Amino acid sequence: TKTEQKLDPVVVAMEVDSKIDELLYNQKMFFLETGRLLKQVRDEKLYIDLGLEHFNMYLASKGFNGTSLAYAFIRLYEIYVLKLGYTPEQLENEIKEVSGKYKLFDTNSSFIAAIIKN
Repeated sequence: TKTEQKLDPVVVAMEVDSKIDELLYNQKMFFLETGRLLKQVRDEKLYIDLGLEHFNMYLASKGFNGTSLAYAFIRLYEIYVLKLGYTPEQLENEIKEVSGKYKLFDTNSSFIAAIIKN
């Protein structure tokens, strides 16, 4: 039988921490890209070409329970890309630079709720 080797706890901690940073980065890019695509489906009425009468029906078909989260994704895209003028590439680079050390935008529910109100 093989003798199980113990991994250095510092190495394990660094690997886990790095993976979390990667996931947080991917989550932020997911929010923006999802917002961009949902906005396109809504604004260009692409849901009609998919056989649906209303955008909310499209959202329901994608598993959104209610519309708040979908509209929050759209709002994030509108704020960062359309209003503030960031290109997706600039945001991607900025998120990479600050990943794990600084929040480019907070992704907690209170932040999303504030966006929905505005």
